[in-house]
Amino acid sequence: MNPAARDSEGRKLFEKHAAPLLHLAGLQVSIVKTEHEGQTKELMAVISDTDAVVIAGGDGSLCEAITGLLRRPDDDQTIKLPIGICPVGKTNTIARRMLRGDLSDIRLLGDSMLAVIREETQTFDVLSIASDQGKPVFALAEIQWGPLRDAAEKASKYWYLGPLKKRATYVISSLKEWPQYARGKLSYVLPCEGCSKCFKSPPPPPPQRWWQSFLKTENNTKVLPGKDYSNVENNECGLWHNIDIETINFSAATQNGLQQPNEDFEAPSLTLSIGPNDLLKKDFIMHGWERQLSCREMPHTTKSDRQLVVREFKLEPEQAEGKEAWFSIDSEDYEAMPIHVCLMPKKNPLVLSAKYHVTCI
Repeated sequence: MNPAARDSEGRKLFEKHAAPLLHLAGLQVSIVKTEHEGQTKELMAVISDTDAVVIAGGDGSLCEAITGLLRRPDDDQTIKLPIGICPVGKTNTIARRMLRGDLSDIRLLGDSMLAVIREETQTFDVLSIASDQGKPVFALAEIQWGPLRDAAEKASKYWYLGPLKKRATYVISSLKEWPQYARGKLSYVLPCEGCSKCFKSPPPPPPQRWWQSFLKTENNTKVLPGKDYSNVENNECGLWHNIDIETINFSAATQNGLQQPNEDFEAPSLTLSIGPNDLLKKDFIMHGWERQLSCREMPHTTKSDRQLVVREFKLEPEQAEGKEAWFSIDSEDYEAMPIHVCLMPKKNPLVLSAKYHVTCI
């Protein structure tokens, strides 16, 4: 459990609305409170002897848990460990996508715990974000980069403005520095629904003994052949496209993170949103306010953003001398650097299956 979630209100929400449901269901619950940033990754790297893990926090805590789990050397086994969500953070995108509805925070929390108790499971796409420095990071919803993201992160500095701080941050940001743009090089590969380039022949079935035909086991059930893509041609498959970008906001969202998933592509895909680059100060402020309207959920985009649907991409941010730049990956801050982002489709058994012993982190 992340005690700092939602400005320390998350712990109270968990103890009042979530923990009683788990105990009444007869589950053995072990609660582990994190004490510093990154500890969830460390715990997930060594956790064992549990039937499920429930993450009490927001999108950032969930991102840390997935990263810790997929970095393990035995990730092919630990990936089967069900992960539950107790949505007590500021942003709870994945929980809202799972339950599909504009629910109040308390109703969302209660329904999420009931999903744990009823052992309801769903699988979600996972983003693999690799760079030349350090280990890969894994995420479920969105990557953000650009001046709009930076202005939103500074809102807490203007606490003395009360509820106006989330709007005032865009005004103050435009007055301090103008123009503001994020520049870089973007390379991407378009989605492919299957062709001869990416087709992989299924392995041959194991030989059967004569007596296996009399046994009804999973090993001797017939598997229907899938579609043969060996003769399908797609010249765009695996072809990298390169563009230069200059924008006030860049985001990359999985289908998990989209409010309206893209149904035009059957193949696994990411949606890139690239904001405009020819704005006046008042337009920058209006875009920030429009973005703020969707602050409870990802992706953080505006109506005028240009969109690209891709399979994977590489981003090389242009670093201004003496100025720091940051990514937000599922609401967690990471230093901006060249990254290669790939999609791991339907990787994790989220959410939620809990039979006997649940560990809450």
